Amino acid sequence: MASVFFTLLLLYATGVSGVPQLEPLNVTVLRGSEARFNISLSEAWYSMSWMLKTVLVLTINSGTGVSEHNSRFSVKNYSSADIYCWEFIIWDVWRNDSGDVSCGVQEKPTQTAQLFVQESGTVRIVGGNMTVAQGHQAIVQCEASGWFPEPTVSWVVDGVVVDQNSYNSSSEALDSLYNSISLLTVRGVNSVQVKCLASVSALTTPLSSSIYLVVDHCFTRAPRLDCAHRCRLFHRWLRSAGAAHPWNRLLLQTQKRSKIQLPEGNGENEVPDRDEWWRSGTETGQGKPCIRDRRPNNRCHPQ
Repeated sequence: MASVFFTLLLLYATGVSGVPQLEPLNVTVLRGSEARFNISLSEAWYSMSWMLKTVLVLTINSGTGVSEHNSRFSVKNYSSADIYCWEFIIWDVWRNDSGDVSCGVQEKPTQTAQLFVQESGTVRIVGGNMTVAQGHQAIVQCEASGWFPEPTVSWVVDGVVVDQNSYNSSSEALDSLYNSISLLTVRGVNSVQVKCLASVSALTTPLSSSIYLVVDHCFTRAPRLDCAHRCRLFHRWLRSAGAAHPWNRLLLQTQKRSKIQLPEGNGENEVPDRDEWWRSGTETGQGKPCIRDRRPNNRCHPQ
């Protein structure tokens, strides 16, 4: 509605010639929304026709009124005593509606505009929230699926837009829709929110997906445990499942071949929890596995 009044104001200010004025000349919308065009002229007329590409979709006769050929197409009359103005509306636009939108007023030159229909897909960060050791790097993967044209993917970390040179993105077309993958590397300094955004020009607000990257000062990766320590922990863990467990049998076979002497277990209490398994004694400075207790400060303490 506002665009119609703007067009009328512009025509009053500049004066309308005998040639019909079609506005806007380029319209970009999302699939499923509506597209609107305005035709204005100052001289009396008796016949007007609207075409989508090469198909006649609607006609107007000044005497008999509107003749709709399809319910997806309609018009509104905003004419006044000084100017004739009609708004042409395409409802529930489809991808294959993209192309020429033309308006012909009897013998006057046909006016043509362009319609571009885009498609909004989905966006998600794979895996959800992440935990990383302080100073280590985390690779965050974002997937944007089912877009047209190729979406623009961007990142925001802790409220700050990430420079385009700091991440890698690639896209491929599948059944006329684009799928994109973007990889961002974040160094664990502080716990932050990581947001991935995907957009096309017709979207007023980009679609987004967010996770929290938690920096754990106690969290380290398994390789920092020495090999023998990791093997003992794994052995104790599997032993609780029983000697018949296939992974336990495989471990025992590996033990015999490598001649590693592992301690005997004495029951369920020896099975390490996840915190012990993934934490290294080097974090405590005392060469012992690091465990997290239930005290309020939630810090890491030597076993």
